[in-house]
Amino acid sequence: MNPSTATFIIGVLVGVVSFLIKEISADNVRAVRYRKRLAEDIKMIIENYKNHYPALQRLKGAVPKNAPAFIWDSALGDAGSVTKAAHYLEPLEASQCTRFYDALSRMNEIRTEYNLAVRGMVTDEQKRTLHASIAVACLGDLQKHYLQIISRGCHCLLELKKNHWLLKIDEAQCQEDIDRRSFTNQSDDLPLLQGLNG
Repeated sequence: MNPSTATFIIGVLVGVVSFLIKEISADNVRAVRYRKRLAEDIKMIIENYKNHYPALQRLKGAVPKNAPAFIWDSALGDAGSVTKAAHYLEPLEASQCTRFYDALSRMNEIRTEYNLAVRGMVTDEQKRTLHASIAVACLGDLQKHYLQIISRGCHCLLELKKNHWLLKIDEAQCQEDIDRRSFTNQSDDLPLLQGLNG
């Protein structure tokens, strides 16, 4: 083999290897960025639900007395976004995050039914008691689902932190929220509301 052929082959190999290294490192950077965004999104959702949880009890108490307020919310991410980027996650992380966003998507159904019941209370005086009982039942479901979302979100965050030490996740706070959730699993009492917000 003459020197120019050897140089050419070495040059091609160096080019291929450098291209592969560049692509692998770029994919790793995208993976780190995605996991950071995912963790921040889950943390924000958990905080929002923890902060709004006490309002549900107040709404529940107001339903029989007068027309309660509607619950408005913006559209949130869904399990599809996690599925599309699942290759950036470990299998257990992807599974837990998908379950978290799946539970989150059920909230829209409950809120829709609640808002329909509130509308019925305002527009149909004859069926006000029926609509009020539906609204109260929806608020009870929302309370249970809020707790489930907080718990599942915390499990996701802990799993992400376990596998990706660069993520800024308060493990103690997550564990505390999980412990509170399991301790008050079936309760709709006011002490739970104060405990989650405290």
